[in-house]
Amino acid sequence: MWDALPTSNGRSDFHANRLASVLYGGHVRCVSFLSTSVRSSPAANLLAQPLNDLGPQKIFDAIATLTGLDRELEQEQALRSAEYTHRNNVRDTERDLNNWDHEMAVVETGIAQRGHARHLLGNAKASWQARCARRFLDGAARSDEIRHELNVLEDRAKELHAKLSTVEDELSG
Repeated sequence: MWDALPTSNGRSDFHANRLASVLYGGHVRCVSFLSTSVRSSPAANLLAQPLNDLGPQKIFDAIATLTGLDRELEQEQALRSAEYTHRNNVRDTERDLNNWDHEMAVVETGIAQRGHARHLLGNAKASWQARCARRFLDGAARSDEIRHELNVLEDRAKELHAKLSTVEDELSG
Protein backbone atom coordinates (compact mmCIF):
# COMPACT_ATOMS: atom_id res chain seq x y z
CA MET A 1 0.00 0.00 0.00
CA TRP A 2 2.96 2.33 0.70
CA ASP A 3 3.98 2.00 -2.92
CA ALA A 4 0.48 2.92 -4.04
CA LEU A 5 0.55 6.25 -2.17
CA PRO A 6 1.15 9.39 -4.21
CA THR A 7 4.79 10.34 -4.37
CA SER A 8 4.25 14.01 -3.73
CA ASN A 9 6.94 15.53 -1.59
CA GLY A 10 8.74 12.22 -1.42
CA ARG A 11 6.00 10.61 0.65
CA SER A 12 6.91 12.77 3.57
CA ASP A 13 3.57 14.62 3.61
CA PHE A 14 1.95 11.67 5.44
CA HIS A 15 2.86 11.91 9.10
CA ALA A 16 2.51 9.13 11.62
CA ASN A 17 -0.62 10.58 13.16
CA ARG A 18 -2.42 10.35 9.77
CA LEU A 19 -0.85 7.16 8.50
CA ALA A 20 -3.63 4.84 9.74
CA SER A 21 -6.38 6.90 8.11
CA VAL A 22 -4.41 7.14 4.87
CA LEU A 23 -3.68 3.41 4.74
CA TYR A 24 -6.95 1.99 6.10
CA GLY A 25 -9.54 4.73 5.74
CA GLY A 26 -11.82 6.10 8.44
CA HIS A 27 -12.81 2.70 9.87
CA VAL A 28 -9.66 1.00 11.02
CA ARG A 29 -9.91 -2.69 11.78
CA CYS A 30 -6.43 -3.85 12.38
CA VAL A 31 -5.13 -7.02 14.02
CA SER A 32 -1.94 -6.03 15.78
CA PHE A 33 -1.34 -9.03 18.02
CA LEU A 34 -1.93 -12.77 17.74
CA SER A 35 -1.66 -14.83 20.88
CA THR A 36 0.46 -17.97 20.82
CA SER A 37 -1.18 -19.42 23.91
CA VAL A 38 -3.52 -22.40 23.67
CA ARG A 39 -6.49 -20.62 25.20
CA SER A 40 -9.36 -19.97 22.86
CA SER A 41 -12.42 -17.85 23.37
CA PRO A 42 -15.73 -18.53 21.63
CA ALA A 43 -15.92 -14.85 20.67
CA ALA A 44 -14.67 -13.77 17.28
CA ASN A 45 -11.53 -12.11 18.58
CA LEU A 46 -8.39 -12.79 16.61
CA LEU A 47 -6.31 -11.36 19.42
CA ALA A 48 -7.45 -14.16 21.72
CA GLN A 49 -7.00 -16.99 19.23
CA PRO A 50 -4.05 -19.39 19.50
CA LEU A 51 -1.70 -18.80 16.58
CA ASN A 52 -1.12 -22.47 15.84
CA ASP A 53 -4.94 -23.05 15.35
CA LEU A 54 -5.49 -20.17 12.95
CA GLY A 55 -6.39 -21.58 9.58
CA PRO A 56 -7.73 -19.53 6.67
CA GLN A 57 -11.32 -20.53 7.46
CA LYS A 58 -11.01 -19.53 11.11
CA ILE A 59 -9.44 -16.20 10.20
CA PHE A 60 -12.22 -15.55 7.67
CA ASP A 61 -14.91 -16.47 10.22
CA ALA A 62 -13.39 -14.15 12.84
CA ILE A 63 -13.01 -11.24 10.39
CA ALA A 64 -16.54 -11.84 9.06
CA THR A 65 -17.92 -11.71 12.60
CA LEU A 66 -15.91 -8.60 13.47
CA THR A 67 -17.04 -6.76 10.35
CA GLY A 68 -20.65 -7.95 10.45
CA LEU A 69 -20.16 -9.86 7.23
CA ASP A 70 -21.33 -13.09 8.89
CA ARG A 71 -24.87 -11.71 9.16
CA GLU A 72 -24.79 -10.78 5.49
CA LEU A 73 -23.48 -14.24 4.62
CA GLU A 74 -26.24 -15.83 6.69
CA GLN A 75 -28.82 -13.63 4.95
CA GLU A 76 -27.37 -14.53 1.55
CA GLN A 77 -27.37 -18.22 2.49
CA ALA A 78 -31.00 -17.91 3.58
CA LEU A 79 -31.87 -16.14 0.32
CA ARG A 80 -30.01 -18.77 -1.72
CA SER A 81 -31.78 -21.50 0.20
CA ALA A 82 -35.14 -19.82 -0.41
CA GLU A 83 -34.28 -19.42 -4.12
CA TYR A 84 -33.24 -23.06 -4.32
CA THR A 85 -36.48 -24.12 -2.64
CA HIS A 86 -38.46 -21.82 -4.95
CA ARG A 87 -36.73 -23.25 -8.04
CA ASN A 88 -37.40 -26.80 -6.84
CA ASN A 89 -41.04 -25.89 -6.22
CA VAL A 90 -41.29 -24.34 -9.70
CA ARG A 91 -39.67 -27.40 -11.30
CA ASP A 92 -41.94 -29.76 -9.33
CA THR A 93 -44.98 -27.66 -10.20
CA GLU A 94 -44.05 -27.60 -13.89
CA ARG A 95 -43.56 -31.39 -13.82
CA ASP A 96 -46.92 -31.82 -12.06
CA LEU A 97 -48.57 -29.50 -14.61
CA ASN A 98 -47.06 -31.46 -17.51
CA ASN A 99 -48.24 -34.73 -15.93
CA TRP A 100 -51.70 -33.24 -15.42
CA ASP A 101 -51.79 -31.98 -19.03
CA HIS A 102 -50.80 -35.45 -20.24
CA GLU A 103 -53.44 -37.12 -18.07
CA MET A 104 -56.09 -34.65 -19.23
CA ALA A 105 -55.13 -35.29 -22.85
CA VAL A 106 -55.67 -39.02 -22.22
CA VAL A 107 -59.03 -38.30 -20.55
CA GLU A 108 -60.09 -35.96 -23.36
CA THR A 109 -59.09 -38.59 -25.94
CA GLY A 110 -61.16 -41.15 -24.03
CA ILE A 111 -64.13 -38.78 -23.97
CA ALA A 112 -63.81 -38.17 -27.72
CA GLN A 113 -63.55 -41.92 -28.38
CA ARG A 114 -66.57 -42.59 -26.17
CA GLY A 115 -68.53 -39.92 -28.09
CA HIS A 116 -67.51 -41.52 -31.38
CA ALA A 117 -68.47 -44.97 -30.07
CA ARG A 118 -71.87 -43.63 -28.98
CA HIS A 119 -72.35 -42.18 -32.46
CA LEU A 120 -71.45 -45.52 -34.07
CA LEU A 121 -73.72 -47.35 -31.62
CA GLY A 122 -76.59 -45.00 -32.49
CA ASN A 123 -76.02 -45.61 -36.19
CA ALA A 124 -75.84 -49.37 -35.66
CA LYS A 125 -79.03 -49.31 -33.55
CA ALA A 126 -80.85 -47.31 -36.22
CA SER A 127 -79.59 -49.71 -38.91
CA TRP A 128 -80.66 -52.71 -36.82
CA GLN A 129 -84.13 -51.22 -36.28
CA ALA A 130 -84.42 -50.49 -40.01
CA ARG A 131 -83.34 -54.07 -40.80
CA CYS A 132 -85.81 -55.51 -38.31
CA ALA A 133 -88.60 -53.30 -39.72
CA ARG A 134 -87.69 -54.37 -43.26
CA ARG A 135 -87.73 -58.06 -42.22
CA PHE A 136 -91.07 -57.56 -40.49
CA LEU A 137 -92.59 -55.89 -43.56
CA ASP A 138 -91.15 -58.58 -45.84
CA GLY A 139 -92.47 -61.25 -43.46
CA ALA A 140 -95.94 -59.61 -43.36
CA ALA A 141 -96.01 -59.37 -47.16
CA ARG A 142 -94.92 -63.02 -47.50
CA SER A 143 -97.57 -64.01 -44.94
CA ASP A 144 -100.22 -62.23 -47.03
CA GLU A 145 -98.94 -64.04 -50.17
CA ILE A 146 -99.08 -67.40 -48.38
CA ARG A 147 -102.60 -66.67 -47.12
CA HIS A 148 -103.66 -65.74 -50.64
CA GLU A 149 -102.07 -68.92 -52.02
CA LEU A 150 -103.81 -70.96 -49.29
CA ASN A 151 -107.10 -69.39 -50.22
CA VAL A 152 -106.47 -70.17 -53.89
CA LEU A 153 -105.53 -73.75 -52.96
CA GLU A 154 -108.60 -74.11 -50.74
CA ASP A 155 -110.79 -72.88 -53.55
CA ARG A 156 -109.07 -75.31 -55.91
CA ALA A 157 -109.45 -78.08 -53.36
CA LYS A 158 -113.21 -77.28 -53.09
CA GLU A 159 -113.51 -77.35 -56.86
CA LEU A 160 -111.67 -80.65 -57.00
CA HIS A 161 -113.80 -82.00 -54.16
CA ALA A 162 -116.91 -80.93 -56.03
CA LYS A 163 -115.66 -82.62 -59.22
CA LEU A 164 -114.74 -85.71 -57.28
CA SER A 165 -118.17 -85.80 -55.78
CA THR A 166 -119.70 -85.38 -59.20
CA VAL A 167 -117.54 -88.12 -60.64
CA GLU A 168 -118.36 -90.40 -57.72
CA ASP A 169 -122.05 -89.71 -58.20
CA GLU A 170 -121.73 -90.52 -61.85
CA LEU A 171 -119.88 -93.68 -61.11
CA SER A 172 -122.30 -94.77 -58.48
CA GLY A 173 -125.29 -94.07 -60.49
